[in-house]
Amino acid sequence: MNSLKKRFIILFQNLMILSSFIFNGYSQSINTEKTAFINFLKRQYEQEKYEGIKLVEDYDKTYIISVVSLSNKTYPSSSIMFRIAKVKAAQQIGAYIDGTQISSDLLIRSAESGDSTKVEKVEIIRERSNSFTKNVELLAHFYRKDRTDEVVFIYGKEIEVKRKD
Repeated sequence: MNSLKKRFIILFQNLMILSSFIFNGYSQSINTEKTAFINFLKRQYEQEKYEGIKLVEDYDKTYIISVVSLSNKTYPSSSIMFRIAKVKAAQQIGAYIDGTQISSDLLIRSAESGDSTKVEKVEIIRERSNSFTKNVELLAHFYRKDRTDEVVFIYGKEIEVKRKD
């Protein structure tokens, strides 16, 4: 009976070691794919310097990407800056998915002083959106190369796209 317990324990330990190698290898391939995807997004940003929303298709998945840049001088701490970036990214993604209403007003002010008149035009643009997307993932953040006081945040969310085949 004692030798049967030892064999069982040895078999169990070998199975645990084997399963850890299998799961570790699987998770490394997922991380490798994700790292390659993030590096692609960074290279694309460096070439185009875009902000806002972009759709990126992988072989079998479609991602909606939100790029936000914030000045680190504006925020008292990095945690607040990260939170603001996440909220802005979630708002951008939600507005893209569910739409927005945009209206604008043009105000013309004139002020007279003595014998001259100063005319000033101010356009007020309002955007209304009733959408906010949860579960956006921070994919990368880095300092801009040309402006070291700005941090670029890249958030993403996998979405389902209805394809016409």
